[in-house]
Amino acid sequence: MNQQKFEPLVLPALKVLNSLSYQITEQPLPHKSLKKLPRRVREEVEELGKLAELEPAQAILPLLKLTKKYSHVPMFYNFLSVAYERSGQLEKSYATVEEIYRKHPDYLFAKTNYAFLCLKYNQLDLIPGIFDHQYDLKLLYPYRNVFHIAEVISFMRVMALYHRALGQTKIARDYYEILRELDADGWLSKEVQTVLYPSWLRRFIKLFQRQKKPLWQPSRLPSPPKVAAGEK
Repeated sequence: MNQQKFEPLVLPALKVLNSLSYQITEQPLPHKSLKKLPRRVREEVEELGKLAELEPAQAILPLLKLTKKYSHVPMFYNFLSVAYERSGQLEKSYATVEEIYRKHPDYLFAKTNYAFLCLKYNQLDLIPGIFDHQYDLKLLYPYRNVFHIAEVISFMRVMALYHRALGQTKIARDYYEILRELDADGWLSKEVQTVLYPSWLRRFIKLFQRQKKPLWQPSRLPSPPKVAAGEK
């Protein structure tokens, strides 16, 4: 990772949070693939992300064109999966999540989004391989010392839900504590909270959902290629 100046996020004095072996920032950490884009396209990236969330139907066509023209940029696939999901096209969203993981298995959001899909449809056995059997960001990306807050939130969400699904409640709550400090008022934190501390209504809804026919089954994806030292 290239050295750059950044303002580290000021974090609460929470034991599990301060024990992390990396720093967290709110400043942008552009993915290396963006450097190869024309300047005009780079300047549109942030707006495309907002469009995918706020006007998803309008975002789909331009994002499809960008994924075909710039297939080396995982962020465009990420935006496309969001646009599909928010426009109610869940099967296309899931297919895009799977595609980005297939094409960019080392991209953190590709890992977390695909892992969440596996969690959603009870494919727990696939998750260790997605994260190379590493459940700490520093171990997963040993050559990185700084992570964006959105990356950490996404990772902690999946780790909390995964360990809860395994019945490892204490570990799940440790991940949740970090998530809660970083995303106190966010829906991701509240989502995990309802899983770790469910009400009787939540338990009833979950029981009903298990009886529904699944929309997605994982494809037989190839194993992610080994990444050479220093490339992460």
